[in-house]
Amino acid sequence: MIEKNKLYNIKSTISIIISIVFLLLLPFLFTFLINVQYKKIASPPESYYKNIGIVDDLGITTKIVRARITSKTPTFFVKIKDNDVIFSYSKWLFNRNYEEITNNLKKGDSVTIYHEGFDKRQNTVNIIQLEKSDTVIISKTPFNKKETGLLVWFFVCLLMSLFPLYMFVVYGHWRQRIKQ
Repeated sequence: MIEKNKLYNIKSTISIIISIVFLLLLPFLFTFLINVQYKKIASPPESYYKNIGIVDDLGITTKIVRARITSKTPTFFVKIKDNDVIFSYSKWLFNRNYEEITNNLKKGDSVTIYHEGFDKRQNTVNIIQLEKSDTVIISKTPFNKKETGLLVWFFVCLLMSLFPLYMFVVYGHWRQRIKQ
């Protein structure tokens, strides 16, 4: 029969190994996420999904996003003829005035919509950029700002994930110097 002390040592060794592996993998994960975010920001609208059509309906609707908490947000929407998808665009925070968009866009206008695709957690598809003829009505800039915020967040998390490794190396180095 294994002694309790040896069993405790095995469990603590396993937990230390799992912690070290986790600490080593975390920087790689955040580096990958930073790379994905950077590619989203740097890519032109033409690299996303594209729908061309005539505006059938437009206005303000409630966008429902089901995640841990279901949120309902008033958003601008566009519906294209012969297409069941409702495309939506949300402004950030308190500036929810869509008057500028509705003044430049009318029913019957021919539009090009760039989007990321359908997300099953939402009832609408997010617009990245909307063009009417050669005029950009909704630019990719707000999308880039949101993605840049995530990029900064991932970068901060990367730095925080490197800190324990840095401390482990520095502490180990000083510990060896003290022994000498």
